Amino acid sequence: MIDQICQTVLEKIKPTREEADRVNKLAQKLVLHINEEAKKAGVKAEAMVTGSIVRNTWLSGDKDLDIFILLPNNLTRAEFEKIGLDIAKKVAGKNWREAYAEHPYILADIEGYEVDLVPCYKISDPSKIKSAVDRTPFHLQFVKEKLTPELADEVRLFKQFCKGVQIYGSELKTQGISGYLAELLIIYYASFLNLLNAAAEWKQGLVIDLVKHYPVLDQARIPFENQPLIVVDPVDPKRNVAAALSYNNFLKLIFAAKSFLVNPSEKFFFPNEIKPFSKEQLLKELENRGTEFLFLVFSPPDVVPDILWPQLYKSLKSFETQLSKSNFLLHRKSVWSDEKELAIMVFEFEKAELPKVYRHIGPPVLAKKNEVDNFLKKYSTQKIAGPWVENGRFVVELERRFSTAEDFLKNILKEKTVKKLGLGRHIVASLLKEYKLLRNKEIVEIYNKNFEFAKFLTDYLSMKFPWKY
Repeated sequence: MIDQICQTVLEKIKPTREEADRVNKLAQKLVLHINEEAKKAGVKAEAMVTGSIVRNTWLSGDKDLDIFILLPNNLTRAEFEKIGLDIAKKVAGKNWREAYAEHPYILADIEGYEVDLVPCYKISDPSKIKSAVDRTPFHLQFVKEKLTPELADEVRLFKQFCKGVQIYGSELKTQGISGYLAELLIIYYASFLNLLNAAAEWKQGLVIDLVKHYPVLDQARIPFENQPLIVVDPVDPKRNVAAALSYNNFLKLIFAAKSFLVNPSEKFFFPNEIKPFSKEQLLKELENRGTEFLFLVFSPPDVVPDILWPQLYKSLKSFETQLSKSNFLLHRKSVWSDEKELAIMVFEFEKAELPKVYRHIGPPVLAKKNEVDNFLKKYSTQKIAGPWVENGRFVVELERRFSTAEDFLKNILKEKTVKKLGLGRHIVASLLKEYKLLRNKEIVEIYNKNFEFAKFLTDYLSMKFPWKY
């Protein structure tokens, strides 16, 4: 049964000859264009197609094309960036924008494909890279030497499986399995099913070292301490290819592998689309939970996703910390954004309103005289009740400054305060421009207008594994 499912899936995801011809023609055209522009500029540069298309591990329907512009390694960083971007912009045409990873590159829309035009240094030794992307040509060489056409199809199956269980992509939003990592895992385990059988038994701290950089595997754990999966980069022993994989997604892959092997289904590769609740269903769900929601709604900053998402996650955690300090404990939290116009942080409380009074524990009765005197003096008037003695310590009851989480958040979102919370700096700038704080059913208007957010919130309220929808 599993073999039949894999065969059926492969037939759906393997690119057709027409798809392959179309993308290869575009790639070669862009390579020639880059080389021509470099020649005109008097620069010894050359283009190289990289990524899954040239490795033959891409999936049908993918419209991503990566082309690197290899530049002389004697250029300064400033010269490298200027020359590389100038060439890329001339090749990109009209529809492009500048993006940024470790250094800037051009993201262009060309003939319906999303093309990354990435400058890198041309080097002969991967241990002497000047930027992180300089390793990529060596990755390409290693994979092409190891992957047979049959293994390439096994990679496709694993990629689609990771997409289906929603852990595909090493970007900071997803924190999952990269294409290169998928290729290395298949090379190591020799098939998709071998990989799943192994993954079902994985333990935290597993080390995979394909070219045996480390004679003793325990040595590989030292530079990558506390990372759930360690896959030593064949071209760089100091790099863990699985570094982006979060612990939760590591465990999710293990559970998905176990679940598929026990009860195989195409849903692991192609889960059902999340169907948003109707307005009436949403209101019923919110009411039935018995919790209270606050939604912080604002416009996201104009930065690339790999800058936006870490700042969103960091800010979400900082808000949780501040709420916790004032005893507003979160049941759950999450964040969603379309990365352009809308960002929404979700705070779900078991109780979003606290009593106006709270207990404050003072020093032991037998503490030093000055500690006792200072406490009694400070709370001689600023109290509702007390002091009294309980379990050997003074206790007073004080009035809570903010008894609702909504009032508390509104207060810390003031300009003087919000800058001190440890939020992402771009998030702070966005919040200072404008935000809305919505309670419970007040989110309905946005929910009805934004289909992607509606899917997100439905998923949040349902919390099923993708293959269970």
